[in-house]
Amino acid sequence: MLYMELFGGAKNAFIFFNAYFKTVSDEFGVQKALDLNTKMSEELAAKQGKLMKEKAVTNQFDAKAAFSQLTTIHESLGMGVDPDTQSNFSVIFQIERCPIYEAAKIIGIDPEQFCRSGPLVFLNKVAKELNPNLSYELMKYRKDKDDNCKHQILLK
Repeated sequence: MLYMELFGGAKNAFIFFNAYFKTVSDEFGVQKALDLNTKMSEELAAKQGKLMKEKAVTNQFDAKAAFSQLTTIHESLGMGVDPDTQSNFSVIFQIERCPIYEAAKIIGIDPEQFCRSGPLVFLNKVAKELNPNLSYELMKYRKDKDDNCKHQILLK
């Protein structure tokens, strides 16, 4: 029940943010809106990553340790996280429900384009703040709200 409440709240917040994104896009062009989304995501992630690293019980972040930190972000948005494979060098997992996707569809913006310019940039930057040798990658994007995305955290 709690995850569905978190999901609903996150979806409502992303509806507001996506409405703003669409307004910027309509006024200044899609590419400018995407560029600003990327810039904001990188700046916010640098701060978030530093805070996570300061509060963590370890300073050694491999893929598994980063996964445990980064899933707190997903869970705070009510997303379902389902790990497929885990090792110190790679964690592959699926995101089941996504408030970002659903909010983008409601507002009428391209959810994959929005996600690639913002949330995925954010998560990759947070991972790199934890360990510069980590990357957070999208392996598969969902086809619809009932599908899932597949992600990977990789230690190079």
